[in-house]
Amino acid sequence: MLDPMARRTSEDIPADLRARLETARLDLLALFRALDRMSLTPQQIPQRLIRQLFELDADYVEALWGLDQPPGKLSVSAMLRDTQAALEQLPAACSDYGKTSHPGRSSHFPTLKSPSARS
Repeated sequence: MLDPMARRTSEDIPADLRARLETARLDLLALFRALDRMSLTPQQIPQRLIRQLFELDADYVEALWGLDQPPGKLSVSAMLRDTQAALEQLPAACSDYGKTSHPGRSSHFPTLKSPSARS
């Protein structure tokens, strides 16, 4: 993933990427808080889906860290590709989680738009 010849320019990274990542993390926080308020037992929480949400959060943290790295330390194209893929997974993952955990309680889950569609 290292690309010592890469030079980061303002055109390489979308201007709104940091804001989209931070918004996605806040959306996950809202989901985690909603889950906490539901007082579910560990058996009621679909472990595969919760793991997916935690992995997405970790991907967002890693991308935010990458944005703060000096030019040439990371492959910008690989970082952007992976970050965009992670951002596009969030709405479906949250929707799947709400449907799988408790269909009757889905109103407790935040409704998320695709972070790539936000302005």
